[in-house]
Amino acid sequence: QGPWWRGLGLQGDVLSAAGAPALPDGTPLFVQCVDHSPFSRRVGVLACFVEGKQNFHLMKRSLYAQRRLLLAFLTASFNDTRAETYEPWVVSHNWGDDPYTRGAYTGFLPPGVLSTPELWSAFQTQEKLPNVLFAGSDYHDGFGNGYIEGAIRSGQQAAARIHARLQTFRGIGLTSSLASVDDGSEVTVERKV
Repeated sequence: QGPWWRGLGLQGDVLSAAGAPALPDGTPLFVQCVDHSPFSRRVGVLACFVEGKQNFHLMKRSLYAQRRLLLAFLTASFNDTRAETYEPWVVSHNWGDDPYTRGAYTGFLPPGVLSTPELWSAFQTQEKLPNVLFAGSDYHDGFGNGYIEGAIRSGQQAAARIHARLQTFRGIGLTSSLASVDDGSEVTVERKV
């Protein structure tokens, strides 16, 4: 089935601050789900994120129990039994156990980094050494920090800075060319008078 929740006038995004299922201390087990359905609407896809102590709690459960808890949460959130009666697939992935990420879908800065100017300025500064610019989700200090949106914006900022410098070289009678190293991962600027 496609994203059936749209027929109810619902966007498919869920943000939960309370309710079942919950941990023993009352913290909701599922906090955020987003509609990630393709534009074709051939299938309905919800991506739900479980972090921190909720993740530890959920990972102690069997895949069957995880599925039951999630479907009960979606049934309550959309006030519609189709979350269960359509018998959806549930895919569970723990990023902390993934050997290639060893962490979450976003960066994590430990307590104190954002409130300590010296540490935070290291993340805000794209240019770590002369003509060496870093780009990535964690180096973006605006909207989207830690997410793909921040990575894209950071890359655009770095590209704009490089482009502006190349234009400056041309403006003072220098020519420039770009050359990549064998693995294509680095770019050097060669200047000739």
